[in-house]
Amino acid sequence: MKTQLTIRHIVFSLLVLAELMSGCKKESAPPVTPATLTIRNVSPSSGRGGTVLTLTGENFDPANFSATVNGKAATVVRGSVTTTTAQVEVPANCGTGPVDVITGGKSGRAPNEFEYLFNRFTEMVYYIQDGRLWSMDIFQGRKRGAMASSVLRYDNAEMLLLGRPVTGTDYHRMIIFENNGTGGGGYSDLRDGGGIDGFVSGTYGSGRTGGWLGVQSATASKVRPGSLYFLWNKRDVYDGSFLGLNGTFLQSDQLRTRYGNDMAFVCEAGGVLYVLQTNGTVLSNRITTATGAIQPQSAGNVLSVNFGGFKAVTDLNNALLFIANDGLLYRYALAANTLTKLPPTQGKWNNVKAMTGVGDYLMVVDGEQLYRVDPQTGSSEAVGSERLLIRTNNFAGYHN
Repeated sequence: MKTQLTIRHIVFSLLVLAELMSGCKKESAPPVTPATLTIRNVSPSSGRGGTVLTLTGENFDPANFSATVNGKAATVVRGSVTTTTAQVEVPANCGTGPVDVITGGKSGRAPNEFEYLFNRFTEMVYYIQDGRLWSMDIFQGRKRGAMASSVLRYDNAEMLLLGRPVTGTDYHRMIIFENNGTGGGGYSDLRDGGGIDGFVSGTYGSGRTGGWLGVQSATASKVRPGSLYFLWNKRDVYDGSFLGLNGTFLQSDQLRTRYGNDMAFVCEAGGVLYVLQTNGTVLSNRITTATGAIQPQSAGNVLSVNFGGFKAVTDLNNALLFIANDGLLYRYALAANTLTKLPPTQGKWNNVKAMTGVGDYLMVVDGEQLYRVDPQTGSSEAVGSERLLIRTNNFAGYHN
């Protein structure tokens, strides 16, 4: 009996050992390596908002694909995604930065950044600093020269504005007024030459050495493209064309000083020329489109409010926007005849140096900092770190 149990134990042990040895001989299956997302190229490498990028790589998922440019969502072109290619549309105003992809639960980054080329007329402002004309985009705040460094300097500039083309084939124009001392002063009419150094030398009125002094404010008319109005010597408004070699400027007798008040600013919005007076009142004068004649609408304050004075004024999307002496921003919508106070988010605009409209935004230089402002709510955001040490009392933007 004892012998039988011993034999059984031996047999059982041998069976267990054989099973263990057999298991050791089994080879485990190799682990499954997930497909690697690869982005090899992005083409083109530069462009503006709306540019269609072609992404090439490996292991894209046509059913689950998204991309961003500089952190901003890009629109995927319908039906364009395969396992190796995809097309996306660059979002507006995104700026220069990396192209990132998320597809099939995986993420990856393209080896080359996309260089965003800001539209020089709807996404940039122009200003004069250290005697040179500069441009800066209104989203990333990158400064660049707006003219080649070899062209004339404007050390005595006191006013500049950007005029729209007369026709679809005409050029944008940059008008720079200068005050060159006693008996001096004139203007430069610069032509749009395209490219990064966008403006080139053009014609010069009064030889830049004589003629116009003390230009306090100017506005480029959208009613008569190619024309401008400017305030000279605080009491006279001139209007005329800057299309020829020597622009013809005529004094508007209808806009001579009223009620003995000096004028602070002129601005054109919605076919109406506004005159903001130093005593804090606003006058309006309708511009006749066909002839360009200016017809006073009323003899009194068109807004029926005295603002105590003004710091800056501009137009944007057929509305008049101005900062009064109280440091607050106001928007007057001509069509609706409504006046809205827009308190800034960072405090009052007490140190305003310049203001203009660009695209759908209001751009304000307060102190030496550039701000992008929502013209509907007044909310603002600082743009870039460049200190704008501008010498002119305004800067130029392309107004809608």
